[in-house]
Amino acid sequence: MLQPGGLFGYWGAHPCFNGPHIEWLDDGGVRAHPTYRQAGWHAPAPWWGPFIRARVGMRMFPLADLLNALARNGLVIEHAAETGDRGVPTILALRARKPVRRPAAMAQAIAADATG
Repeated sequence: MLQPGGLFGYWGAHPCFNGPHIEWLDDGGVRAHPTYRQAGWHAPAPWWGPFIRARVGMRMFPLADLLNALARNGLVIEHAAETGDRGVPTILALRARKPVRRPAAMAQAIAADATG
């Protein structure tokens, strides 16, 4: 739970370009398989190869689900970044804040003071 003014940070796998639905190609590109919208744990897939995701599994959290969770809880995105060392971003970073809500009487007083 965040208090008003509280900061939320996310730094993790980019859900669009790094997940159980992605097959990495030799040229640095990716092929997206139609399991992108399948949230939750995924069964191993042939395109996973011998890497860690084949050994420990993968959970998918689509980008829309992440953004809607922020909006549903009243958070406002202040900054977003996509990074990684490949041609497509593998990391997504978000900074969001829970707005400070002022009581109506205080908001009216601030507005009246501003208009002079």
